[in-house]
Parts: sequence; C-alpha cells; structure tokens
Amino acid sequence: SDIGRILNESDIFLLPSHSEGFGMSLVEAMQAGLPVVAYSVTAIPEIVKQGKTGLLIEKGDWQGLADSVIKLCEDAAMRHMMGINGEKEAVRFSEEVMFAEYDHLLTEAGVLERS
Repeated sequence: SDIGRILNESDIFLLPSHSEGFGMSLVEAMQAGLPVVAYSVTAIPEIVKQGKTGLLIEKGDWQGLADSVIKLCEDAAMRHMMGINGEKEAVRFSEEVMFAEYDHLLTEAGVLERS
C-alpha cells in the first residue's frame, strides 16, 4: 500500500529477477523518476533502454549488478538524466497509449472497423 512512498524515497530501482513477464514494477519505478538496474532478460530490454533509462546487466552477473548500483550512486547527474528519461519512456506503457496501440493493431488486422 505504500509503494509510491517507497519509490519516491528511493534513488535507484534494482530488479535482480532472472525471469520477468512484463515487469510492471519497472514501469512504476520509471514513472517515479528512478533509474533502473536489472538483468537483461525476457521483456526487460523492451522497457528499460540501456544507458538511457537504466543499466542492463547479463543474467547472473551479480558483480555487474553491484558495480552498476555503485556507478549510479556515485554519479548523481547520470541518475537524474536516467530518471527524467525513464519518466518520458514510461508513458509508452500508460493505459491510454496501450489501448490506442491495441485499437490500431486490431484495426490493421481487420478485426475492428476503421472509425
């Protein structure tokens, strides 16, 4: 119930999952302006843009995760830049944008009629 407060009090979002379906927690972290450090697995690279909204590490490279967190801790400008970029990128996953995309795809596939 206090996810928003926790995210707002954080500086970095770390997701060390070895497998992740969609990763809504990443979108929520980006909406909160947090840079992300995560393994580059499943759909995560579709959400987090390497070097732009976060740092992606090869699965299982725990030292790489630690080094990336340290790098962001030591570089406030990078954290800030990635946080701003993350907020902008997270809009791609808003309900409004997603519904518009589904509508477009279904219309192009001939499932829905053009309005």
